[in-house]
Amino acid sequence: MTESEWQQALSEVTSQPILFDQNGLAGIVVNADLPLYIGFLLQDERVTAFSPLGPAGDPVLLQALLQANHLWKGTNGATLSLYDGNQAMIAMRVDSESAPGVDARYETFLSAAMAWRQRLAA
Repeated sequence: MTESEWQQALSEVTSQPILFDQNGLAGIVVNADLPLYIGFLLQDERVTAFSPLGPAGDPVLLQALLQANHLWKGTNGATLSLYDGNQAMIAMRVDSESAPGVDARYETFLSAAMAWRQRLAA
């Protein structure tokens, strides 16, 4: 898919305007109660949805993150990772072949991101 096709598809799915910048990045904020930033990175006709989730320094949380990553059982097919020390992030890649199902992929990603954001905020 082209950049404009991705922008249109993601705008329809998120009900928010998605416009990639010169670096291929775009982002939105969802959920007023517990704000969650959802970023989109366009590279080689693929989009990676990602969301910073907050700090995960507690050993119990770190173990839970690793266990959730096992065969993507606790992430709806996304991947959890750490950056900048103890900051957790969730990401999911969508390529052109799976673009027709981008709405379902986005919803499963958003569900996992919200669940992990709430868990880390507790």
